[in-house]
Amino acid sequence: MVRPWVPAAWTVVVPLAAFFAIFTLVKEVAFLVSSSTTTGIVVFLDGDTEYEHGKMMNTFTTPIISFTDAQGESIWFRAISSIVFIAVPQCTFDQRVPVRYVPSEPRHAQIDDFYDEWEITILIGLVGAVPTWIGLPPVLRARRRFVPHPSGP
Repeated sequence: MVRPWVPAAWTVVVPLAAFFAIFTLVKEVAFLVSSSTTTGIVVFLDGDTEYEHGKMMNTFTTPIISFTDAQGESIWFRAISSIVFIAVPQCTFDQRVPVRYVPSEPRHAQIDDFYDEWEITILIGLVGAVPTWIGLPPVLRARRRFVPHPSGP
């Protein structure tokens, strides 16, 4: 039996997730097309340590990266993940890293790696794909039951 909320959830979540996935895909492609690449250097590691019951568990570091843009200006940025600290890049002090930035907005730079560029698009796409994978079969089964037969009622 199909629960009444399954088709409703499917028809709301999937289109929203598809819209946001397409939006982030277009935004990311526009960024990649209009951006330049250069090499930056990790100039500082801003750290935070997590303790549990007085015992050190994890140390999280956020690299501060410096690079020189096309106009010769020195730019600094904090390399954080698009999603709050899911995948802060692990860097070491004085490490050289690839940087991608839009020349008109060099302060909105990011480390040029696959995960940082595509994480939001992939995660939002999964938000739409998982309900589709789970919800579509019951919806299709329910729809087959309610389709009137051509020979009449």
